[in-house]
Amino acid sequence: MRRFRARKKGGQETGIQTAILSYLNAIGVLAWRQSNHAVPMLIGGEIVYRKDNFRLRGVGDITGILYDGKRLEVEVKAKGKKQSDDQKYFESLINENSGIYILAYSVDDVENALRAKGYIIKDGRGVVCLNKSTK
Repeated sequence: MRRFRARKKGGQETGIQTAILSYLNAIGVLAWRQSNHAVPMLIGGEIVYRKDNFRLRGVGDITGILYDGKRLEVEVKAKGKKQSDDQKYFESLINENSGIYILAYSVDDVENALRAKGYIIKDGRGVVCLNKSTK
């Protein structure tokens, strides 16, 4: 299987996110980029950034649904960066509700976590694929 690597820019989170999304798509996982930022609005001729009162703090950078219906959350961090308290709290919410939460610094972290939980296997040719037979 083609290896997915972050673009060379010091391991920036955006490049890692893109590589992880490409990898998840390639193995058949429904996943998308989750943005949770203030929304720019034009008010009285000025751009004002408004935060949505209903947004969740600490959500993962990537959200998805695994083939058995479980929610997948991936928090992507550049090397040396750590989770915020909000992100740790959101991780506990996902885990308490039977979801899969992955703190990832690379595509390999995602692959290893999904393999450890039985979601992916290597077939006879060494190709990584979804393991739908055990769930």
